[in-house]
Amino acid sequence: YRNDRGGVDIVAGNFNDSAGDDLALVPWRGDSELRTYRFRTDFVPVLLDEVVTHGVETGGFQLSSGDYNGDGRPDVAIASRNRMTDVRVYRYSRGSEEWQLLGWLYPYPQGDSGSQMDSGDVNGDGMDDLVFVANTTTEQANLQAYTFDGSSTKDKSFRQTRGFRRIDGRWIDAVSDAFVGPFTLSVGNLFGQSRDEIVLGSSDGFIRVVGLQEGVFRVMDRYLPFPMWQSRVTPNILPTGHRSGERLFLTDNEDSLIQVLRWSEGNLVKLRSFYGFDEDASFGTVVGR
Repeated sequence: YRNDRGGVDIVAGNFNDSAGDDLALVPWRGDSELRTYRFRTDFVPVLLDEVVTHGVETGGFQLSSGDYNGDGRPDVAIASRNRMTDVRVYRYSRGSEEWQLLGWLYPYPQGDSGSQMDSGDVNGDGMDDLVFVANTTTEQANLQAYTFDGSSTKDKSFRQTRGFRRIDGRWIDAVSDAFVGPFTLSVGNLFGQSRDEIVLGSSDGFIRVVGLQEGVFRVMDRYLPFPMWQSRVTPNILPTGHRSGERLFLTDNEDSLIQVLRWSEGNLVKLRSFYGFDEDASFGTVVGR
């Protein structure tokens, strides 16, 4: 991007069914100009396609990627970071060599404070689902998850959702009154079973492991990784090749300490902790894949 957009959000995947993965980018500020690049054998990036999905939105955008429609190729979802408009999902067309709209949805009311977004197979049907948690600081964790089924529905505000239906959308059992936003979110195969789990971080310093049981999201465990005053905990479930389940990496906004946990016999267990940078670093750290 030519001008300063405050950074970019990036996801990788074999969107165009070529020999290697591609990169999809969207700016953190300005319009929702989704760009996709592939790399030639000489490592020179080539622009595949660009599309403005939402128009101008100064709040910035975020991306998530997953195989939402089960065709074997990753798709891309784009959503506002700070102002929740409709979330749009795109797939890359083999024939036209461009992004095509797969569907859209409205997880939260128009004009809300945005949401955190991630993808994973939370209902165990073999296709990735879209998971959201609101950014609001005044409400408890209203977790929303959507799966692709090709349908079209309208909500109470007569807003139409195309292609996706809600799996479960109710208020998660807060466990304590302090379980309020802003929230952080990660989705991954923590249990090592046929469906993915959700990990939520909140302002009370705890993280919660949430799973889908009989069509309802339930809190499976909670864990306090850092002192209570270090409240901005960021979870990230990363694939590490363990058959017993993926590992959970936790960071906060106070220092560079990273904690690594696994799921064992119904609880989170810490495996190790280490500093990503100097021990006296006063900035937060983020891990990713």
